[in-house]
Amino acid sequence: MSKAAKPSVIPSRANALFAVQSVVEKQSIIEKLPDLFDKPLHGVQLLRDGFAQKNSGCQLFLQLRVGRNRKQRTTKPLWSLKDEGDRYSSLVELFCADQVDTLTIDCEGKGSFEYTDQSVAICWEENGTGPEHYFQSLGLGLWLEKQGVPCIHANALAIDDFAIGILAPSQTGKTTLTAALLHAGLAMMSDDMLALYQADNEWRVYPSWPIFRVWPDSAKMYAETDIETLPRVHSRFDKRIIDLETCSGLKSCQSSRPLKQLYLLDRQSTTESSQRNSVTIEAVSPAHALVHLLQNSMLGGAYSALGVEQGRLKKLAALLEMVPLKKITYNSGMELLPEVCKTLLADAKA
Repeated sequence: MSKAAKPSVIPSRANALFAVQSVVEKQSIIEKLPDLFDKPLHGVQLLRDGFAQKNSGCQLFLQLRVGRNRKQRTTKPLWSLKDEGDRYSSLVELFCADQVDTLTIDCEGKGSFEYTDQSVAICWEENGTGPEHYFQSLGLGLWLEKQGVPCIHANALAIDDFAIGILAPSQTGKTTLTAALLHAGLAMMSDDMLALYQADNEWRVYPSWPIFRVWPDSAKMYAETDIETLPRVHSRFDKRIIDLETCSGLKSCQSSRPLKQLYLLDRQSTTESSQRNSVTIEAVSPAHALVHLLQNSMLGGAYSALGVEQGRLKKLAALLEMVPLKKITYNSGMELLPEVCKTLLADAKA
C-alpha cells in the first residue's frame, strides 16, 4: 500500500509548527514533528509557511500557525472534562472568545489549540508529552467536527478494498485486538480516532499518521522489534509508539477506503462466560447503535457548546442506515485472539 508523499519544500527550524514557553532546546521534538505533520491526517492536509503543494487525495486543508503564550484564563470554560487516577490527572477545557475557540490540554503534555475557520495555532510547553499526541485526536477532531465531519473514538483497519471500525471504551481490549488483527494481515488506517466522511453512496475513512500506540505485552507478541527501543507515548507510562512504516510484520494503509462495518467489542472475563472459546457476533439495532456512537465520541459534551450537536446526531443516524454496528462478544485471553480474529474477518468479508 502506498505511503504518503512528502512535500518538496523542507521548512527550516525557524518555521516550527508549534510555540513553547521558552527557546526550545529539546531538539528531538523539533526534528520529530515535521515528519509527522508533513503527512495527511484523517483526510486533512496540514499546511504551513513554505508549503506550496497540496495533496490531491485530501478532502480538507488546514493552515498551522505558531501560537503565542497566554496568561491564565479567568473566564469560565464552555466545556471541561477531568479525569483522575492513581498516577495521573488530566483536564481538557474549551473556551470561546471573540469567535475563536480554544482547546486547552493539561495532561502529561500541556498546551492549547486555538481555532479559526481554516487555521489552528498550536502553543505548547516544552516539557512533557508533545502536541502531536493530542493533535491527532482531540486537536484535529474538534476542527473536523466544526467542518461537519463526525469523529468517534475507534480504530480503523483496511481489509482488501474496504475498512472496518473497532469501537471500545478505553482499557477494554481495542488496542490488543487491533494488534492481533494487524498480525493477521490487516492494515492500520487510524489509531484512536475515526473521522467519518459522507460521500454520495458511502461513508469513507481516511488514514491517520502511520503510527500505532500499543502496550508492551501486545507489542511483544505481534511486533517484530525490540520493545525497549520503542519510544513511550508518555514518559511516565509504558505504552509505546510503533512506526508502521519501519516496523517489520505490521503494515499501514495510506489511502482512503469505504467504511463497511463497525464492531463494538464486548470482552468478558472467563468468570462471566461458561464457554471459554465462544465468539459471537450479533447485529445492534440502529437506536442502540446510535447510543454507542454517542458514548464513543471524542469530545463528550462539547458538541452542544460548539453548536454542532443536532447536525452531528443526524449524520450519525444517516451513517447507521448504510454502515451496520455489530457487537462481538469474546472471552479475555491472548491465546484466544486468533479465533476472535478469524471470526471477525469471516463476518467482515461476508
